[in-house]
Amino acid sequence: MKTSSGRMRDISFRYEFVPWLNYPFMAVYVYEPLQVYCDSASISQHWLIASASCLSRHHENPGGYGQSAFVTYCGDNWRQLERIAYVKYSIIHPKFRSHDRVRQQLYNIGLIRVINSMTSSCPDWGPISLMSHKFHANQNGSKAIAIGWGLDRYDSRYSSSKMPKQALSVYEALLYSNDCPGNVGYRNSKKQFGDTGTNNIYCLSLPRYFGEENDPQHGSLLLIGGKLIGLYLQEERRSWGEQSAQYTGTWRLVPWVLDVAREPDEADNFNVDI
Repeated sequence: MKTSSGRMRDISFRYEFVPWLNYPFMAVYVYEPLQVYCDSASISQHWLIASASCLSRHHENPGGYGQSAFVTYCGDNWRQLERIAYVKYSIIHPKFRSHDRVRQQLYNIGLIRVINSMTSSCPDWGPISLMSHKFHANQNGSKAIAIGWGLDRYDSRYSSSKMPKQALSVYEALLYSNDCPGNVGYRNSKKQFGDTGTNNIYCLSLPRYFGEENDPQHGSLLLIGGKLIGLYLQEERRSWGEQSAQYTGTWRLVPWVLDVAREPDEADNFNVDI
């Protein structure tokens, strides 16, 4: 297991590679025709959750499914396929709009329906619980972790950066629920739209950016106490000053998940922390 840590002013972080068995809900959504890759998390036998900001890269150019879309899981390295489950279909929140800042921040959520159950080829698989109420961080920040491969940060249509090859990792830093240190976009959104566009946003502190090879990999799933509270939205990368990554809170979106992500027997078989 590789570990590292760092410090910037009063911002500290911890970063380490972890075994998939510690987080058996983690998976990667892959849509091969457009080279779309998204961190995702299993919430039940046939359903996974991912950010709409990533899934929308496929939905803007749908194409066919067939065997083009699948999720890979049951292993630390997403490039070395341990197990795969083919995707029946995916859906993003109907109110999400990638070019509307407020809707992008409020409804950044999508669901993935797979054909075969997640346990059919991976007995060690397990779902994650969703937190259905807003987590209020301390004024000076509360520790939270981002888990994943950091794939949502890379859009092959526009980015010249190579997709990360690292194994599954955990990034721990201070989380803010009513502030976003150093994030210009957050401040501008608050000035323009008030709390409407920011009330559902969590901000995770990041170190200064000195290139991909030196940047600690922060995943797309935001966790507190082992429960999912947010999905990756965006970040700012600078070699100076404070900066943060934005995550859309899932608490307001749980009713939509409950309505859509039903198992074949129509039972709600995934965990929600009330």
